[in-house]
Amino acid sequence: MTASSYSSNANNYELIPCRELTWNLSRSHLTTQYKSFYMCFDDGSFGYIQFAYGNLGLFVKVAPLGWTYYPSKDQPDQEPIISSSTYMYRSMKVSKDHYSVDVHKHFMHFDVKAQTWHVGIEGMYDLTIQMKNDGYALTDFGQNNTGGYMEHKIFPVSSLKGSVTAHGNTRNVTGTAVFIDAMFFKDKFTNLGHTWQNSLLFDESKKNVLTCLHYFPRNTADTFRSQASLTLDDKLVAVLLKNEYSTNGASRVDGIRYQLPTHIDRVLTGSTLDDKPVRVHLASDLDKVQSITDVLNIFPKWAKDVVSIWAGLPYVFVWLQHLKAEVYIDDQIVSTLSGCHYVEQTCVHMPN
Repeated sequence: MTASSYSSNANNYELIPCRELTWNLSRSHLTTQYKSFYMCFDDGSFGYIQFAYGNLGLFVKVAPLGWTYYPSKDQPDQEPIISSSTYMYRSMKVSKDHYSVDVHKHFMHFDVKAQTWHVGIEGMYDLTIQMKNDGYALTDFGQNNTGGYMEHKIFPVSSLKGSVTAHGNTRNVTGTAVFIDAMFFKDKFTNLGHTWQNSLLFDESKKNVLTCLHYFPRNTADTFRSQASLTLDDKLVAVLLKNEYSTNGASRVDGIRYQLPTHIDRVLTGSTLDDKPVRVHLASDLDKVQSITDVLNIFPKWAKDVVSIWAGLPYVFVWLQHLKAEVYIDDQIVSTLSGCHYVEQTCVHMPN
């Protein structure tokens, strides 16, 4: 198939404060919870940090971490940095208030009163991230599903400062961050879906941000879950749940079985927080894939075969390019977002 289209029609979300961002490690199900920062630095480079917890069952619990750095287009000779580590859960030290964690020499500390994160990846990131109290939460993306649970809490705009060490150089940085806190469980993780796509557009003003997240079901008869958010002038304006997503074209990477889109088109619709109709349209050909990560590459083959029964064969593909998106409120164009477009697609299974 070289073309596909999906639509979502969820309705429910909840505005939340920062104090609801504790770790929840008590569930006995097969569970994953992760907290992630997607960061657009003012010099045009891009970064990502994720701390996670996973209950794999059979008394096995793990604490995976992942981090990346993509140099700006002005630094063409520098390669992206993609790295990760997975530790046993006993290495994850959780604070008494359940807001902060340390994993070996890496840390993610949250001061709930100041709404400030201090995040460190040894040898690479030392950042202070100031959150705004404009976040929202969705449970099952507005859909009911007794066979599992899926929750996302998103704070679309936070300011950051600190230092980045990459390619032998340490420098001070400022920028904008999107924070995502997700938790989901299922009797078997392989049933959650075949593909996830996360898309972020950081406007050059650094005050306008568009976030998109899509879950593609393994069975085409199941629900396609999609959500997006629009932030203008540093304020959350709308959560968009009635979305149309389509792709055209297909490409393959040698040695990897998954098909990748070459063109994507999104129409995101909903209402502003003060009940005005809003629509955002963005379409783009996708450039050459910026990075490819075999998530299970850290395991020897025999262990990879075992883990794949539970987790599938996940690969993460990243595109990073410039894009424009048109924003309409009350059927009047109010803004054209133009800036850094980050697309992260995680393929886990072939669709049924």
